[in-house]
Amino acid sequence: MNRFNFLLLAGLFLGLAMTGCSKNDDNTSPGPEPVGNAKYVLAVTTTAGGATTYLLTADHLSKGTTSTTGNGTETDDYGYIVQNNTLFGQVYGFSNQGPLTAFNLNNQGHIVQGTTLNMMTSHAMATVNNDDILFANIPRDINSPTATFTVVNAVNPQIKSTGSVNLTTVANNGELAYFTHLVQIGNKIYAPFMSIKGTTDNTFGSNYLDNSWVAVFSYPSMVLEKVFKDNRTSYIGSYSGQNGLNKIDNGEVYAFSTAVTGSTKHSAGLKINTNSQEFDQSYFFDIETASGGHKYARSTYVGGTRFLAEMYAEAGASTGTVKLAILDVAAKTVTWVANSPIYTPSLFSTPTYVEGDKNTVNIPIKDATGQIAIYQVNGSNATITKGLVVNGAADIYAINKLTY
Repeated sequence: MNRFNFLLLAGLFLGLAMTGCSKNDDNTSPGPEPVGNAKYVLAVTTTAGGATTYLLTADHLSKGTTSTTGNGTETDDYGYIVQNNTLFGQVYGFSNQGPLTAFNLNNQGHIVQGTTLNMMTSHAMATVNNDDILFANIPRDINSPTATFTVVNAVNPQIKSTGSVNLTTVANNGELAYFTHLVQIGNKIYAPFMSIKGTTDNTFGSNYLDNSWVAVFSYPSMVLEKVFKDNRTSYIGSYSGQNGLNKIDNGEVYAFSTAVTGSTKHSAGLKINTNSQEFDQSYFFDIETASGGHKYARSTYVGGTRFLAEMYAEAGASTGTVKLAILDVAAKTVTWVANSPIYTPSLFSTPTYVEGDKNTVNIPIKDATGQIAIYQVNGSNATITKGLVVNGAADIYAINKLTY
């Protein structure tokens, strides 16, 4: 695949994509902290458009400098996710082929490449249980409305099963459902989606910008069981966003909408009752009002009832630069991160890594000179410090941690 050409095409959707977006790295919930010897693994592109990507390792992210010069393992991958202490990288292929490759650390802490599986290009992915990864190939053509699901075993990398669903049936409004996220809730898969026209002249347009939807699937068969909706805000998450819906430590499930351009609704957080599989009508977190008029873009669940959110820096905007804030879904508060940089986010998702303390979030930020550093955000006191500087990086696609 040619990632550079992909990003040129993706630029056509920039205004839409910036409403929220992975390459990777699901980052929906902090996983268990690796035990034993461990290294951080960064997926770093060295050229604008991502034509060349390397996997770099680091012992820490809080200080120092590293460089792409003479370092790293070159890959063709674009999307990354970790399961069973294995990093999986997938190519984004225009021919609808997306080979998936496994990477591990050997006993010296060096990256080694493992099995490669031939798969369809994926537009959403999620870890399931302790050994599976779920991938979705999602068309955006109303005349070819079938989405394909692939379940991969991450312990002994192989395709376990496949499934499919008609996206016009999911939307049930004359448009096409386009999943923004896949999340395991109990023994089900919750898939929030945006409604799109899917036509050649208006692919991502919609007549339904004032609604939120979530589809519920059985697992691993991926049979559609239910779709539930709300009309208090716009759709959940964002195009290719892998964000917007999370299960938190106490078992509650929350969803966020930026309220895209064209929507009459406020950017807000909703709560989902997983027993009834409906939105909880007694809960509404008006993020836009609580923030003084700013809309939510993307978020990472930190721990407790706190999320680290990228918020659009300009009040009322649904695109553009962002700054960081801590959202508390219990208190319904927005606390701006002190001295947060104002920066242009990555085209789709912003990769993050939450430490085992469920308080420290590592996030890459590119400054006005083009230099990228990993910053650490303290979730409890909403402060930020600059850490590891990555010289030679044009972008960072993923941050993960593996043991060896």
